[in-house]
Amino acid sequence: MYTTVVGLKSVPEELFRAYWRDVHGPLCSRVSGLDWYVQHHFARRQDSHLWEGPDGVWALPGYELDGAVEIGWVSGEKQAVFQDASSILFSDEQNIFEETAAYTLPSGSVTVFDRQQDREP
Repeated sequence: MYTTVVGLKSVPEELFRAYWRDVHGPLCSRVSGLDWYVQHHFARRQDSHLWEGPDGVWALPGYELDGAVEIGWVSGEKQAVFQDASSILFSDEQNIFEETAAYTLPSGSVTVFDRQQDREP
C-alpha cells in the first residue's frame, strides 16, 4: 500500500517531522502483522509535488504533500492481523495528519527507475 500524507497545517514543519518519525513511525512499526514500513519525507519548499500537472490542469493552491508511506505484508493473512490491530495507529493519525490518501497495490509495487546508488533499501 502506498499512502500520501499532508501534515496538520497548525503544526510547525519541524515538529510534524519529528512526531511522524519518532512517535507515529515507531507506533506503526510495532503493530502486529506488519512486514514493511518506510516513511518518505518531502521538503515542503522543494519536494511537495511529486510530478508536474498536465498542461491546462491547475494545482490546488496550498496543497503540498509532506511525504508518503510504503506499507506492506507478505500475505493476506498478515494484512488481516495488522488491520485488526491497527485502531491505535489510526487514532494517532489525527494528532499529526491533516490528510492521508491510501492506494492499494494488490500486485505489489514496481520500480520504474531508481536513482539511488544503494540498490538495497
